[in-house]
Amino acid sequence: MKKKILTLAGCALAIASFNACMNDDSDNGYVYYSYFTITGEGDNYVLYGDEDSLTVYPTPESVASITSGKGFGSNRRAELYMVYQPENVSVENGREVLRGAVLKGGSYIRTISLLTPAEAQAENVCVADSIFPIVRLERIWGCNGFLNTIVTGDYSANNNGGIRPTVNLVVTCDEGAENAATLRLLYNRHSAKDCYTMGRTQFMTSYDAALLQDVPGTDSISLTVYADTVYAGKLKISRSSLLKPAGL
Repeated sequence: MKKKILTLAGCALAIASFNACMNDDSDNGYVYYSYFTITGEGDNYVLYGDEDSLTVYPTPESVASITSGKGFGSNRRAELYMVYQPENVSVENGREVLRGAVLKGGSYIRTISLLTPAEAQAENVCVADSIFPIVRLERIWGCNGFLNTIVTGDYSANNNGGIRPTVNLVVTCDEGAENAATLRLLYNRHSAKDCYTMGRTQFMTSYDAALLQDVPGTDSISLTVYADTVYAGKLKISRSSLLKPAGL
C-alpha cells in the first residue's frame, strides 16, 4: 500500500472540517490520506478507498473523536487522514485490508445526483444567467459507485457569505451508440452575474453514478466531458467502478 505522508501544513488543510488530534501518536505509525466511500454505522463503519483497492476498518473511538461523537451520519463520501500500523495490513480477496486505523481528521465531500437533461431543465440549472465559467476541470474519475470531479472556479461575495455554489453534472446518452455518453458540467454559482468576484478556488463534488448504469451496452463507458459548452476531455470508466460497496 502506498504511504501518503503529509506535512503538518497539508494535514491542516485536509482536516479543516473535522476535529483532530494531530500530536498524540502520528509519529508512531504510517500516515495515509485519500478519498473514501463510507458504509456502515455506529461502531461498524467500513471505508472503501478510491486508490490502492483499499478497505479500511477504523477504530470506533477515532470515528467518535473526529466527528464529536456524532458518527458520519448520512455522509457517504469524505477525504480522510489516518494513522496505521503496517502489521495491520493484509490482503483479502484481492483487496488490501487495513484494520484498526486511527482516523485523525478529514473533510466531507459534497454528494449529489447526476441529472438527466429533463431534470436539469426542471431544476433551472441550464438557465444561461445562472451558469458561470469553469476555469479548469482538474480531475474526473469513477470509483465505488460515484463519479467525482474537481473543478476550479471563481466565487462571489454571496458565496463567501455562506451560499454554496453547485457544480451540476448532466448526462446524455450518445444517440445510436453503445457504451458512450456525454457529460456537461454546469457551474451554478447562485449569485448575480454582476456580483463582485471574491476569488478563485477548487470545488470537489461526488455524484451518485447510478444513472450511468442506464447507458446502453455492456463494455466500459466512454465519456466526453464539456464544461458548459467547452470541450474538457474524455474519460473511460469500467462498469464495475459504478457499483457501490455492500451496505450502500
